[in-house]
Amino acid sequence: MTTRPDAASSPAVLIVGAGPAGLALAINCRRFGIGVRVVDRLPAAEATSKALALWSGSLETLSVMGLTDEVLRAGLTINRVKLGDGARTLVDTVTGDGNDSPFAHPVMLPQAETERLMTARLAEFGVTVERGYTITALTQDAGGVTARLAGPDGHEEEVRTAYLAGCDGSHSAVRDLLGIRVENHDEPETYLICDTPLEGPTETDALYMWWGGGGTLALCPIRPGLWRVIVRRTGTDAGETAPTAAEIQAQLTACGPRGYRVGTPVSLAAYRISQQLADHFRAGRCFLLGDAAHTHSPVGGQGLNMGLQDAANLGWKLAAMVRGRGDAEALAASYDAERRAVARSVIESSLLRLNAGFAGGLLARTTRDVVVSALSRVAPLRRRMMADLSDLNFAYRDGPLAEFRRLVLSGEPTVGERAPGARYRPPGSSRDEPLWNAFSAPAHVLLRFGNAEAARPLMLALSEFGPAVTVIGIDAASDPSGEVRRRYNMPGDGFVLIRPDQTVALRGGLLDVGVLDAYARLALRAGPRREPS
Repeated sequence: MTTRPDAASSPAVLIVGAGPAGLALAINCRRFGIGVRVVDRLPAAEATSKALALWSGSLETLSVMGLTDEVLRAGLTINRVKLGDGARTLVDTVTGDGNDSPFAHPVMLPQAETERLMTARLAEFGVTVERGYTITALTQDAGGVTARLAGPDGHEEEVRTAYLAGCDGSHSAVRDLLGIRVENHDEPETYLICDTPLEGPTETDALYMWWGGGGTLALCPIRPGLWRVIVRRTGTDAGETAPTAAEIQAQLTACGPRGYRVGTPVSLAAYRISQQLADHFRAGRCFLLGDAAHTHSPVGGQGLNMGLQDAANLGWKLAAMVRGRGDAEALAASYDAERRAVARSVIESSLLRLNAGFAGGLLARTTRDVVVSALSRVAPLRRRMMADLSDLNFAYRDGPLAEFRRLVLSGEPTVGERAPGARYRPPGSSRDEPLWNAFSAPAHVLLRFGNAEAARPLMLALSEFGPAVTVIGIDAASDPSGEVRRRYNMPGDGFVLIRPDQTVALRGGLLDVGVLDAYARLALRAGPRREPS
């Protein structure tokens, strides 16, 4: 076994797995100036694409990484969702209706292309994915993690790292080495997934979910002329025979919108849905992200998106831990508590959508018609549905950082909730710009509402953190329309502190320096701290 004499033998963070979660974590660490090494067992990036949808929350995350422009150019923007029964269209709704995001509409982009863009972005930070590496052993102590890697030419090497991230998929070697158990829920039905040309009156900016006497199917555009068809297989030999284009056509004719024909499939497979949730998302200095931590039903398209959100949550915390800021144990524990609760909620909701959407029989079909017809008439229900799908309604209510929820002023958004966007006028400018631009910096952002003189104690407390906290004054000059005040429910003097993952960390009055100090001990202040245990 060898030890390399370069920085790769002792990165601050070793990332095992170069899928979307691993690439996103690496980019986020590099944004904060943290050294990483990324290894993957595959000799080359996968050309097949399991995931397609990038929802608003993930587009925001990609924007922070400097990738949204490329994603929007490469993908298909989805402007509508259509739901129907046989020849009837029951709902035809705008995807961005009510979405509070600078990226209101989802984008369809094959996972392989998303990974290609992310890999290129990571290379701009000076990091190349090292392929053909498997992790065979790991140990932890008070100072770090020692991992053993087997390389593509058969050699073994030992890597010493401060923290290790397992982003290596649903059959995670890192998870197995850590001895973390997994909750499994396997659906008994077989589903077919077919990427195929599709002839008919489809609109390439729309998602379709349709049902009829033969069941339910979903149609998702991949690129102009190519569609993904997802159906639940029926029949007594549902899990035994290889699927065919004729079988897809039969399902499309039985339960899809009228007048469509499949072409020669690009890919066609049968699969069983397995939903998994790891018992823990971290063990000491090691963390699980993406499919290593959780897998979901494809209904709702949340898998890839959840991995990106995991990386956004953990990236800034790892940077603080590496730099000796805050309480490392509290930060590590907060990742596990925050993201595992969200993952469990997504698994439950995706299972509910799967059973409600794809269940067969007259009763299920009639119930869907009633519910969907109600959606067509009640705009708040449609907006809530789209916001849930778009990853905009999450809230972190568990863990050490969520404890501040009970200490802050009343008002929304509160601790653990997503920071809403707005437009403000920067100093010296005559034009408004998105507040989101400021949230993209690798730092906490403090919105200071009201009198600058009254905020002097707060500003003095913040001075020790330097560039780790960006302060934006919100007053009559910077917020002439009052939009920021309204969005943050702050009619008087006060502040809102926003984490680097665009989540509210604190809110309070200008004299609430004690609450800010308590948060700083956990997430901002350099000095003695607890190491992960």
